[in-house]
Amino acid sequence: MPANLPPQYHEVERKFREARDPAQKLTFLREMFAILPKHKGTDKLQADLKRRISKLQDSLQKSRKVGRRPYAFSVEREGAAQVVLLGLANSGKSSILRALTRAEPEVAAYPFTTRKPMPGMMQFEDIQIQLIDMPPIVEEGVEHWFPQLVRGANATLVVVDATSPTMLEDVELVQKEMGRADISLVGTMGENQLENGVAMESRVVAPAATSQAGVPSSQIREGADGETDAAEARAIKRTLVVANKVDAGCEPGTLALLEEYLGGGTTVVPFSALTGQGIDALKSKIFSMLDLVRVYTKVPGKKPDLDRPFVLPGGSTILDVANLVHKDFAVSLRFARIWGTGVFDGQCVERDHIVRDKDVVELHL
Repeated sequence: MPANLPPQYHEVERKFREARDPAQKLTFLREMFAILPKHKGTDKLQADLKRRISKLQDSLQKSRKVGRRPYAFSVEREGAAQVVLLGLANSGKSSILRALTRAEPEVAAYPFTTRKPMPGMMQFEDIQIQLIDMPPIVEEGVEHWFPQLVRGANATLVVVDATSPTMLEDVELVQKEMGRADISLVGTMGENQLENGVAMESRVVAPAATSQAGVPSSQIREGADGETDAAEARAIKRTLVVANKVDAGCEPGTLALLEEYLGGGTTVVPFSALTGQGIDALKSKIFSMLDLVRVYTKVPGKKPDLDRPFVLPGGSTILDVANLVHKDFAVSLRFARIWGTGVFDGQCVERDHIVRDKDVVELHL
């Protein structure tokens, strides 16, 4: 049976032959495997590519152990929170980034148009949330820097192609690859996300003092990343699943099947990057997933500043607000007056009062 290789395969194969950096060669090999048609005529070629990928991976791992610093990317955190987009090739991650932000990633019908993290800022009402389109996940694994960037984020979006006949396997592969890096993707609701009745925050649970918070950077950059003990920590990331391309003939019951497969607690958001269906709902669910509260402040006798809220994690107190306004305020704070949810307008509250989203606070020193 003839292989019938598409033109994109030959183009990536040419880039592989011209590449000199082993890490780039590994990337091109993975692209070739993803593009390669999977049928009996390509069985030998599939096996050969898997062998070459495995050999090159082993070589790179050995070189890192003897002190070579691997090629890496990092993204400076901006906005109220950072969310990474995970998914397989052609799931539509880049299209979603373009639909939700002003970023202009390359979008094409062929796989692997995203080769490095691409950030964009999503506007939600009066705050911005940073979204990062990640390179696609493949069966042969991800780049060494990939898990660190996911660990440093507040939450994840898992993007799946709702028209794909292997949709469930695609989600399973994302979970599997993140699991290999000790990263657990959990839903935003449900008993499996509760500890002593309190909803878990997205966090890293690390042994002793080995917690990792990603790689800091002044900008998105390419660089050298030192060896860490990040793999020893278990990261728990709140996750939404985005079923993309629902406009393209999504079979009835597909989303219900996906929700049943994922189990209770994981929200599936129907979306179409082409038509814009689900944009407002997805933005709202991303904000809810992050469990953030916006607090506005006012000076006694004046109107509140409603243009630039202070953004805090859910469960924060008046004292946390004071510390965010100015570190000295937390020391001299006597009480606060508050307008918002569950209180009377202008009610006096103590330092340990828990603030709610869109509360207005007047600090008294």
